[in-house]
Amino acid sequence: MKSLWLVVALCAGCNTKRAEEQRSAPTPLGKAPARAPIAESGREITSPLPEKGPHPDYPTAAAAGTDKLFFLEEPDRGPKAPLSYTPPPRTSLTWTTEPYCEVDQLGVVCGKGAVNPGINWRVGRGSGVTIVERVNGGRVDDTTVFTSANGQPAQRLHLDASGELDEALLFTTPGRFSGRDRDGSNALPGCGLFAYVADKQHRLTELRCLQWLGDPMRDTEGVAMRRFRYDARGFMIEETRFGLDGAPAADIDGIQRVVRTRDATGRWNLSQYFDAAGARVDDGSLGCAGKRREWKDGRVVKLVCLDRNDAPVKNSDGITIEDSGYAAEGCLNRTRYFDAAGAVSTNHLGLHGYDYDVDEHCFVRSQTCIGAKGTAIACGPGQPAKFEHTRDAHGRITSTRNFAEDGRPTTDVGYHVHEMRYVHDAAGNVTETGCYDEQGSAVECSATGFHGKRATYDDAGRVLAETFIDTKGAAAANMGVPQRRFRYDNYDHLYEARNLDADGNLLDSAGAAIKHNLYDATHRLFAIQLLDAAGQPAKFSACYTGATCPGTPWHAVRINRRASGAVQSNQFFDADGQLLATIDCRAKPCFED
Repeated sequence: MKSLWLVVALCAGCNTKRAEEQRSAPTPLGKAPARAPIAESGREITSPLPEKGPHPDYPTAAAAGTDKLFFLEEPDRGPKAPLSYTPPPRTSLTWTTEPYCEVDQLGVVCGKGAVNPGINWRVGRGSGVTIVERVNGGRVDDTTVFTSANGQPAQRLHLDASGELDEALLFTTPGRFSGRDRDGSNALPGCGLFAYVADKQHRLTELRCLQWLGDPMRDTEGVAMRRFRYDARGFMIEETRFGLDGAPAADIDGIQRVVRTRDATGRWNLSQYFDAAGARVDDGSLGCAGKRREWKDGRVVKLVCLDRNDAPVKNSDGITIEDSGYAAEGCLNRTRYFDAAGAVSTNHLGLHGYDYDVDEHCFVRSQTCIGAKGTAIACGPGQPAKFEHTRDAHGRITSTRNFAEDGRPTTDVGYHVHEMRYVHDAAGNVTETGCYDEQGSAVECSATGFHGKRATYDDAGRVLAETFIDTKGAAAANMGVPQRRFRYDNYDHLYEARNLDADGNLLDSAGAAIKHNLYDATHRLFAIQLLDAAGQPAKFSACYTGATCPGTPWHAVRINRRASGAVQSNQFFDADGQLLATIDCRAKPCFED
């Protein structure tokens, strides 16, 4: 996400715990800010300019196709997720050990065969509860709990490797469920609810994305409905996708149907992609028409990109084979890239892979980027080669330090400091961040004017406000702005950010005081509009970090995408809504998300 106010977000991988979730080069990342009381009324997202007069491409909610979908109102989210789970006594459950299991929203299916000493599953069944534990290297690293009442699903709870409950699906209405993360945010992919259909074996056969009030909508992959088909063992072997009208429709990557082939234990080893006409199709994101997985000791050791004839092929990042290695305790500790012949390959950043040092829960303590020669290299332009993390008992990052290729301390790409520190509340929200040098002394975050920031949250996991502090803990300002307040739409997209002075009055910075974000029907950023302190279209004289802007003041930018979702161009508009410039995103950095 680009920062409106000329500074980037705070940390690399703050909310990421596992090595397998850190395979792309780390980028500065922080909790997205959220809503606060705003002196604007009305539920509709309107344009600051009249309907007639602006350029035909001037971005509005109507142009995005979401003026009847996204509103400035708080939905009825249903019940909150519990913060903890106390299981029944283990002796009250009947336990089995299985070689391989998969869980979906409704239950678990397990394969048959010899139990692998590397990874296996334990399933405990009792009255109104089923507990599924994945055992990796002799310890439980993932737990899913299904509860029921009167024969109907009640909850599906997920616990991470530390035993902390981090997500819940909540079944409060027959045939429907909502989802909440630990911090209260929506756990579903852009949908307010899911409606489902199950067969006689209680397997999920249909899943429909719904608005909060029950009307159909599309999820973050552009899909309104999915249907599933199973083999005789109960493993899913086909998923088909449909649009709002119920007709077959591809997702944003161009895939309408996914077919999976499984081994004797039930693990899928071949995935093939098809379009709505039944022809093989390449994934619009990576350019693979399918993938093959190779297993050893119950773990995936190779992931191979396939062409339409199921032959190995380079993906759009130049990688054919992703090879994974594991430490003796079973944690992922190495990823390497190769071509079809087994020769060394590198991605667009020049990386051949990553090395990981992990703790007893497989949470990453350090990540090192590896080049073609097998030695540490920078993870990307201006980035360190190694990140070291300190974590709390629940795996949340409390400190990230940065190191160069030769192991010497260096700075991050965001605030140009050696270390970032984080404070979390019980729900996992980052409530305070700060910048530190290699001696551990508090320092200013780049040239922003502040050392750290503090955030308050609502019960939906959204930031209410941000304030800034100096190295002594006294009030400070970020690029001259003492505080910011935020507002979301009804699907938790960040709609508005306001610059405020110390007394809570709107404050212009480079000609803008208010930022509005607009989104398309697949929840992707469609446009940004900037307003001044009077609420009029701004004449913004600066640019966002990491983007390209015109040389003259601008008010709005429209993000144009290819069918795959990749950004194709940015169109900039002046305060009258007239086209100023079009930036080709193949040649220059652009606004993306």
